Amino acid sequence: MLHDNNTPHEVWERITDLEHLYHTPAGQEYVVAVEGNERTDGTWAGRVLFTGRGDVRVTAQETSQPSRDALLYWATGLEPVFLDGAFGRATAASMAQRTAPLAVTAELGPG
Repeated sequence: MLHDNNTPHEVWERITDLEHLYHTPAGQEYVVAVEGNERTDGTWAGRVLFTGRGDVRVTAQETSQPSRDALLYWATGLEPVFLDGAFGRATAASMAQRTAPLAVTAELGPG
């Protein structure tokens, strides 16, 4: 499959697990990881993965970095306020996937 210079491949690599757990206001705990995806032009896309008990939430792309090392550096600087926003984005994306209607093809006859 061909990709343009801005399109990441579909394989995401675990870059790092963050040192601290993420806690929701409801008290749920999530392990937080940053995943990366090298593009054909050598730059890296990054996203955030939250893994809880029986629940996985992932953001869309959160950053673009010039190298894997730069993505790792970005990940080490993530602050709690950023993770709050990322968790909200991941939750919204997860809900959208669960509620997206299935494509149905139907032929309509005379009404």
